[in-house]
Amino acid sequence: AIRRADPAAAVGIDWIGADGANRVARHPPRRGLAPYYNLLDPRVQQAMLKVTREVAARYAAHRSFGGVALQLSADGYAQLPGADWGFDDRTIARFEAETKIRVAGSGPQRFAERAKQLTTEGPARDAWLAWRARVVGDFHLRLGREVATLRPGAQLYLAGATMLEGRQTQLRLRPALPKRVDWDAALRELGIDPRAYRRQENLVLLRPQHLKPTSEPLPAQAADLEINLAPEVDKLFDGRHPASLFYHEPQKARITSFDLKSPFGPANTYTWLVSQMSPSGDRNRRRFAHAVATLDVQAMFDGGWLLPLGQEAALRDVMGVYRRLPKERFETVEGEIQPVTIRKLARDGKTYVYLVNDSPWSTNVTMTVNVPPDCVVETLGESNGVGPLVAGGSGTSWNVELRPYDLVAARFAAANVQLQGARAAVSPNVLQNLQQRIQDLGTRVAALKEPQPLPVPQNADFESPAEGDVIPGWTATTPMDTTATIDTEQKHGGQRSIRLATSGQPVSIVSAPFDPPKTGRVAIDLWMRAGRQGLPSVRIALPGRMVEGKFDPYGFFPPAAAERATGGWVQYSFRVDDVPSEGLSEVRVRIDVLSPGEVWIDDVRVFDLPFTDPERFELSKLISLASVKLEARQLADCARLLEGYWPQFLVEHVSLASPSVPIVEQPTAGQPATPPVKKPGVLESLKEYVPRIPLR
Repeated sequence: AIRRADPAAAVGIDWIGADGANRVARHPPRRGLAPYYNLLDPRVQQAMLKVTREVAARYAAHRSFGGVALQLSADGYAQLPGADWGFDDRTIARFEAETKIRVAGSGPQRFAERAKQLTTEGPARDAWLAWRARVVGDFHLRLGREVATLRPGAQLYLAGATMLEGRQTQLRLRPALPKRVDWDAALRELGIDPRAYRRQENLVLLRPQHLKPTSEPLPAQAADLEINLAPEVDKLFDGRHPASLFYHEPQKARITSFDLKSPFGPANTYTWLVSQMSPSGDRNRRRFAHAVATLDVQAMFDGGWLLPLGQEAALRDVMGVYRRLPKERFETVEGEIQPVTIRKLARDGKTYVYLVNDSPWSTNVTMTVNVPPDCVVETLGESNGVGPLVAGGSGTSWNVELRPYDLVAARFAAANVQLQGARAAVSPNVLQNLQQRIQDLGTRVAALKEPQPLPVPQNADFESPAEGDVIPGWTATTPMDTTATIDTEQKHGGQRSIRLATSGQPVSIVSAPFDPPKTGRVAIDLWMRAGRQGLPSVRIALPGRMVEGKFDPYGFFPPAAAERATGGWVQYSFRVDDVPSEGLSEVRVRIDVLSPGEVWIDDVRVFDLPFTDPERFELSKLISLASVKLEARQLADCARLLEGYWPQFLVEHVSLASPSVPIVEQPTAGQPATPPVKKPGVLESLKEYVPRIPLR
């Protein structure tokens, strides 16, 4: 209403970027969803507060009312769209007044100047992100107090199921070698500082897990796998009332045949079939067991577009036990008990104990319990694996059996019961299976040493002679005073290369289209030679057709190599590690000469497994760490590493050329060598593939 009545008074309500334009104008809404309004503006906050107050007041008197959930979404209002928005005059004036930091810029170029100062690494950017997060945090706290005022004990839940779904955020969180994600910084760019919510009584920041169907291509799951399994993320969301949110991504299918028969016509009909599958059997307990094991969660939210239906029998026992536990923080019991976590709570003269198995293996736990002789143990819910207390000469022992991803609990009729010497045991087959998986991964890493090029693009070595002005497999764009010709005098390999020359206007060649690689990674290697006048500006790109958005990554031949390219052949590699797994087709290799000069191009090669020596070294370190975890019987940590993105990537895309070879553990640098162990480790098989890096 403000925007319609008086555009001048509406300054600050819209998100404004570096070019002074409204964000929605630059990024059209998806299905009508977008961060339309600037959350940093007090008027926007007041409008949201009014809606929250209305909803809470309507239902607060009902006995089932436990609070309000506010959705945090990359396409919503309750978080920020990124660090490079919010440069309007009103917001910047408030930032300057509250931080005493002068922001440069005036006139029509002020937005670009503000963006440069506040998004470039340095103190100004740090202050900008901290101020934005403080404004958003204060607003969330205000909402929480409003809910608690209407119903004492009620809480505001910040439900960020899709808070990290923005394209820039997803690119930042993609797995990389070496791992480079700063989770705290990534959230702060969205206006979320988890530390501000950690000790709040009536405000809960839910730990999100975005669960995509396993039928999705692996690159599409990459960022979510990292988020769901990262211990660093667990720590960020570990607050006074820890809670988890499981968002199930729906599976969608178009039914075009229905559209064709629609009485309204296919142009006016768009039919979806949407389904939401639940994991089967034991796997349906996994997300709950992991949340309890890692965070001691006091609430769990499970859903998506639809309710998760099916496989309820696998959940019934675990949910019954969970609901019987007091809603308080439990104390973790130390011991060599992975993959099981044991926690206890002393309350009202009794001791509550629960055990949760965060693994796909049946596990047996034994321990010594220090209790009075007449202490009674009561199982909570259907904790079928809880055994009786057995008195013996060395004390009272207790045995508990857990199914895969199981939760059992008991209540002792005594205060401050002590649990000592806990030991967890799994089948020996589990250890052998983990060892074999580690060995197989080592073999796959070794296979990356000699990557094989894809059979694209056509005529990649330009050996097929030109047919008039047509170059087989390539399309040339040659304005006046430019040429693109096959050359038999200068060549790197074979008998021919292609010569691109211009005296001014850009000249380009574009390959025939080919399917994008399924790995989500691609490297283009080519050989280039410049004329005697030096290297002109040369750009290489990998454009493709996208269903939504644009895909056109590019790079320039580095100036540092220009001297070597003059008069000689130089190899150049252009890498793209974020190739979309869906909605992309007709990928091409494009080479442009943008400034006067001439170059020869030859032997263009496209690889879908482009791993450098440092990257292979990082993969070998990851596998070595899994082996160390296994040797230390830290089975849950070992399994988590093996279920990460890179191990799954290796299994899916790299074939086992030969059976795993015996391997021997290497001593740590600076430590004396230890005698050979019975079972060899993983490091020796990787030894010849790991680059030698001198220590300083």
